Amino acid sequence: MSWEQGKVLLSHAVRHFVSQGGKLEYEMFIEDGQKRWLLYGVTPSGDRLQVFLQRTGDAKIFRNANAVVNYHESMCPEDGSVNVPIVDKDGNMAVAPDADTT
Repeated sequence: MSWEQGKVLLSHAVRHFVSQGGKLEYEMFIEDGQKRWLLYGVTPSGDRLQVFLQRTGDAKIFRNANAVVNYHESMCPEDGSVNVPIVDKDGNMAVAPDADTT
């Protein structure tokens, strides 16, 4: 399968992408003080393709870690684990503004 760098992956094609050797990765970010995760497909050559919803064109976003785990388990049932990052891409911990940090 040939993928061009800079291309995106639509949500309806994720299962096929995985069946062709692609992997899934998740990237945490903060939205309104809450952790959220973006979905990326990683090609066998290492290129990352962000996943967008076919219907709306919006980025595929998970609002909680359980949703990430459930989605990954449904798409990649043979994987024994999934990495759900708890820091953003810059290495910053995500803490809700009202969280107790002691």
